[in-house]
Amino acid sequence: MVELLPIYFSVIAFFCTLGAMALAIFHIYRHFLNYTEPTYQRYIVRIIFMVPVCASLLSHLLLLYL
Repeated sequence: MVELLPIYFSVIAFFCTLGAMALAIFHIYRHFLNYTEPTYQRYIVRIIFMVPVCASLLSHLLLLYL
């Protein structure tokens, strides 16, 4: 039973990672589609891009190798 617990957490982390990445990429796409305020939207897209790179991938990798 103890051995199944990390696999269970890894599966949940994987699906949360996919969901966060899909939502962030969709949000970035919508900002580029309606690119009316380049001065502000450039910074907004940079902040949103941190979700797939930092939060999702690194947290999933940390859970796998911890």
